[in-house]
Amino acid sequence: PGAADRAPHAMVQELLNRSSEHLWGMLANGGTLRLLRDSSSLVGQSYVEFDLEAMFDGEIFSDFAVLFFICHQTRFEPVDPEAGPEDCWLERWRTDAVETGARALGALRVGVQRAIEALGTGFLQHPANADLRKRVDSDLALADYHRALLRLVYRLLFCFVAEDRDLLLDRDGEATA
Repeated sequence: PGAADRAPHAMVQELLNRSSEHLWGMLANGGTLRLLRDSSSLVGQSYVEFDLEAMFDGEIFSDFAVLFFICHQTRFEPVDPEAGPEDCWLERWRTDAVETGARALGALRVGVQRAIEALGTGFLQHPANADLRKRVDSDLALADYHRALLRLVYRLLFCFVAEDRDLLLDRDGEATA
């Protein structure tokens, strides 16, 4: 009773959160497919969504390949038949991603700190930045200087990642003067 009053996503998520036999689930409405995981520790919704309409109408094979490789039945089956649902490939990949992400975040933190120190010192020591040195000595708060350097470093990181992924240059585009 009352099941029709709830959103399908909420019902599947509740099943995953309450069941010890299921960690992952799929939900589709014909146009999109969602991959959900038990997320009783998360506050908001967390899922991966595939836009099936755009994928098939636009003939985007690379997106279909990702969908196929992630959502294939073998990704949900336990690798060891004696183990529970926590031994499936999706769960192994998720665990690895969490560990790798934590290590990357730690390394990024150290790199950002070093970049702020190097840039901040370099800007202050450069002979052409006499005005900056005067402002630091008078009205520019150290926290504001640090915040500006942090913003610069994050903008550089964004550009570096975009460049690594070939997102900044359209190699097939026409040259403009």
